[in-house]
Amino acid sequence: MIAFHPIYIHPLPEDHRFPMIKYELLYEQLLRENVVEKSDFFKPGIIDEEYILISHSEAYWQKLKSLSLTRLEERRTGFPLSEALLLRERTIAQGTLDSALWALENGYGDERVFTFSMHGLNNFPFKKEKSSLDIGLEDGIGDAEYLKILDRTLPKLFETVNPQFVFYLSGVDVLSTDKMGKLKLTLDGCRRRDELVYSLCKQGIVIRLRWG
Repeated sequence: MIAFHPIYIHPLPEDHRFPMIKYELLYEQLLRENVVEKSDFFKPGIIDEEYILISHSEAYWQKLKSLSLTRLEERRTGFPLSEALLLRERTIAQGTLDSALWALENGYGDERVFTFSMHGLNNFPFKKEKSSLDIGLEDGIGDAEYLKILDRTLPKLFETVNPQFVFYLSGVDVLSTDKMGKLKLTLDGCRRRDELVYSLCKQGIVIRLRWG
């Protein structure tokens, strides 16, 4: 099941860096490519305050509800604060909760799953989830160093883990032209990265792609 609600597509100022349209485009693309059907989506409700207060202080939540964040606090969220934004975030949070509960009931936390992440060490989010293997990259890494690290790591992982399926999330924020990222890869570097992943997957591996 996939959580999706039209409220996810929140209007932002024209000069805002966050690509909000991706929520709409991803929904449409999944349907267009017949990856899923409309019946695979569900509209989440609004998360209850009791769950919000598990991870947020009462004082912060009250400031959010009353739209009284300081200018600095609002800047840290990355979005202009409004009632509509608050409703959106509560809806997204409920969608995450519903999806997690569904996964737990229908098969979640499989110890056979191995996750590997190469990512910007100093990029958002600053407190990152832990993968089975994480490689944090310093700011400004270009094609040569990035591909060298990947080439000495990924083949060994394939040999050791011997995966039956590979879910490949190829983030585009590695590009030097991406305003949200801090790495310096070129389009050719991304192409060579993808070729390495594909070549390993073709060695008897079933691959399913999700572009992020």
